[in-house]
Amino acid sequence: MPSTIPDLDAAGVICPRRPRATDRNHGACLRPLDRWGWILFLVCALLFVAAGVRDGDALITTGSVLFLVACVFFLVPHRRG
Repeated sequence: MPSTIPDLDAAGVICPRRPRATDRNHGACLRPLDRWGWILFLVCALLFVAAGVRDGDALITTGSVLFLVACVFFLVPHRRG
């Protein structure tokens, strides 16, 4: 039976887990300030994409789209957990 006791993440913050049959994230959670930080990264990436498109610079547009995708990839495991 899965434990419902809260875990501590690497920074010592309590991360309550929902009991489930398979625990792929091992109790990992995203603290509120971390979540806001990632949201700001996404906003900045969108602004960089818009600036690249506005200026017609393919290199900046490509780089900023890749940065946006990377930010989303970092957030996906936290969204599922």
